[in-house]
Formats: sequence, C-alpha cells, structure tokens
Amino acid sequence: MKVKHQSEFERSEGNAMKQITNQSIIDDFDPQENVLSLLERIIGSDEKPAKVEKKKLADGSIYSGEARLCHDGFYIPYGWGQKYVSKDLELTGFWRDGNLNGVCYINMHHSMVTGHFVDSTPDGWCLSIESGRGFVFGVFKADDCVYSLGEAVSWMMKSINLGLKMSSVKKQILVGQITNSHATGFHFMNNGDVYVGTDDYRLEKNGYFFKFTHDGYIQIGKFEKGNLIEPMTAKDVVKANGVLPSLLTVNVDTNKKYFN
Repeated sequence: MKVKHQSEFERSEGNAMKQITNQSIIDDFDPQENVLSLLERIIGSDEKPAKVEKKKLADGSIYSGEARLCHDGFYIPYGWGQKYVSKDLELTGFWRDGNLNGVCYINMHHSMVTGHFVDSTPDGWCLSIESGRGFVFGVFKADDCVYSLGEAVSWMMKSINLGLKMSSVKKQILVGQITNSHATGFHFMNNGDVYVGTDDYRLEKNGYFFKFTHDGYIQIGKFEKGNLIEPMTAKDVVKANGVLPSLLTVNVDTNKKYFN
C-alpha cells in the first residue's frame, strides 16, 4: 500500500518518520468490547474470539490478537490484533472478516498511515508520514488524500516528538507522546473521530482539542469525556496546549462539512 501525497505544504523541516521511535502496544485486549459479525465458515461463531499468538494465516502472514478459527484450519482476524506480513509491512488495529475495519496503524518501514479504515482501505481522517516527504493529514479515500488539512494541525506536529501508543480497551491509537499524566498528539478513535491536543492519563478526552468528527466536521474547544463543553478559538486551544499560537497559520472552518 502506498499513499499518494498530494500536498507540497506538508514537507516538514525534519524527517518525521525517524522520530517514530517509541512504539508500543498496550496489551489490554478485551473481547467483550468488540461488536463482531458472524461468518458461516467460522467454527463456534457464537463464542468469543480466541486470543492467539503468532499464528500463521492462510495468506502466509503471522498474526497475534483476537481471531476466530475457520473450517479450513486457519484463523481469521476478528477484533484487535497485529498482522506481520514482512519486514516492510505490519498492520495493527481492529479487524472484521479478516480486513481492517476501524482505527488502525500501518507500518511500511519508511512510511506509516494511521486512521480510520474500511475493508483495509483508508476512509476518513488519516495521518500519513513518509520518510523525506513529511506528513499529510486530512480526508482519505482509498490511497488518496482528497482534502488536506495539514496546515490546521502543523502546530501539533512541530511541537511533539512522535511516538506510538495503542490501546484496544480504549479503542484508540495515539501518534504523539505520553507521560504518567498526559498524552499529547493525534488521538485516533475507533469510530473515526480524531482529537488533536493533550489528554489526561485516563485517555478519556478531557482537555483542549481540535476534534475532527467521524461525520466530517471540526469542533474546537474544551472537552469532557469527548464532548465539547466550551467552544473556543483555534489559537486559544493551541495556547492551552502549551504551544505558541503563532504556529497556527490558517483559519479553521468549523461550519464546513469536509466529507459525507
């Protein structure tokens, strides 16, 4: 998979991909939190998915996570898990019917994509980082960024050291940095929402964010448990995140619907 970068603006001053050095998966699988459909060819489809470790799939890849056993003797990814295809391709996130559906992270060695996927294809808000080319954030359809909003979030990209944290229980992936008390960066949720800002350690979306909603809008202000309680100006939210407001160089339209 190769995402087509359509915007020249996002060429960052440094090599963003080299910053992603702190990758870790929070091992907190919780099958009860996943709403799963059924496949006729799956054995015991009325049971919870099994948690498997380094199982070889029918396509030859290696998978660890939630899965169901098929009649052909192979497991099919179902729920949260990580699929190792090669040294240049790893896929982590929520799976359904063997495809990525929901929030996921794709590591292609010299590039990465994080965001909302449908049937293993980017669909909605995504972040792509490629060595030597900087980053692209915006609305993705298939492998294309069809609406770039990189300038609206460049203030965050410039102010953090990129790392990666994943939580299946919280159903989110953070591209950013985390401490004992805060998590700062791009918070990708399984329903397609993305929060850009600083959360508390509980990862419940309490703080000041740009929220890119799953239905195509942008909300800006103070949030409690993911809900906007106080609309604010974009520059005030940037400042509340401890970043110089001057790093926000564009106006952000909160009335526009960016995709259907």
